[in-house]
Amino acid sequence: MVSAGGTPNAQNKHLNPPLSLRLGQAIIPHRIDEWDNGMKSFLAAITLAIQPLQLAQAADLSILIENITDPGGALSWSVFDSAETYKNDRSPVIEARSRVYAATTQVTLHDLPPGVYAVKVFHDANSNGKLDRNILGIPLEGYGFSNNKGRFGPPAFAKASVPLEGDTQIRIRLR
Repeated sequence: MVSAGGTPNAQNKHLNPPLSLRLGQAIIPHRIDEWDNGMKSFLAAITLAIQPLQLAQAADLSILIENITDPGGALSWSVFDSAETYKNDRSPVIEARSRVYAATTQVTLHDLPPGVYAVKVFHDANSNGKLDRNILGIPLEGYGFSNNKGRFGPPAFAKASVPLEGDTQIRIRLR
């Protein structure tokens, strides 16, 4: 579920409306009607038994993104849970875009399983869907990584990763 806070708060022009995301719920095959009642009951019991365990372990990751130099455009951000997907910029756990209204924005990811995550974000000021670069390949738009690493390019997953064992808040300052 993705929800956003609507229009910016007129009294706080320095903070974008918060964005909250929740990972998907347990999925049961769509052809369950073909199974007998015993199997349906068994699956229902297993699902009910597992869900409290998942919720007990799930945590929220709040990401405060600062130093947005030009309110407008969109933030594009991705959350990765492995070095391989992070390095290849493929198959993020969550990937989204959110509007920019102010110099700071907060994004909260709900019900993430415990683990290690790394975040990449860039400010797509002109909303063209990509990080613009100059002729030398240097970014022209703001970008950042979890742990504020990566001064001269993307840091390794190990340097950008954040352990998530309970509710956690991180700050990313755009460059």
